Amino acid sequence: MPKKKVISMLEFLRTGKLAGLAPGCTTDDVIRVLGKPDYEAHSPDDENTRWFRYDSLEIWFHGQTRVVNRLTLQRFRNFWSPKNSHSFKQGIPQITRAKVDAWVIRGTIGIETIKRFLKTANIEYQQNLLKKFIDQIELSSGVCLLFENPEDIRPGLSYMYIQERDS
Repeated sequence: MPKKKVISMLEFLRTGKLAGLAPGCTTDDVIRVLGKPDYEAHSPDDENTRWFRYDSLEIWFHGQTRVVNRLTLQRFRNFWSPKNSHSFKQGIPQITRAKVDAWVIRGTIGIETIKRFLKTANIEYQQNLLKKFIDQIELSSGVCLLFENPEDIRPGLSYMYIQERDS
C-alpha cells in the first residue's frame, strides 16, 4: 500500500492539483498516489465511463482512455466539528489513505467566508449564481466551489471540483 499522501487544500485551490492529481492523469497515476479505491463503478449512462471513490473524493475517467476528467470533493456540510475553542477546521472531507491538510477558517464555511479567504490567499475568482439556491465560485486554477442555500439545511460549501476544460 502506498504511503499516506498529504493533500493540501490550499494547493488544490491555487493549482487545481489534488496530491499531484488533476484532469489528464491516468487511472495508474491515481492508484499510484492513493492506492486502490474504496469503491469503483461505471456510469449508468455510459459503460465506458468509470469512477473511483475514496470516501469524500470521487475521480471520474473518460471512457476507454482511462484519463481523469473530473475530481470532486464532496460532503463538506457533514464535517462541522470544532477542534478547540479558538481554531476550527470545519467542513473537511475525509479521504481514505490520505491526510487532508486543511486551511483554517473561523466560523462556518459560507460564501462570504470563502471569498475573504480567497482574497487573503491572493486567489482570483469569479462568482456565478447557477440556480435560486446555488452559488458557484470559479477560481483561476479551474477549481469550482458550489454553495447550497436550501431552506431546510445549514447553508454553506457543499462540494468543490475541477474538470477537464474544453479545448
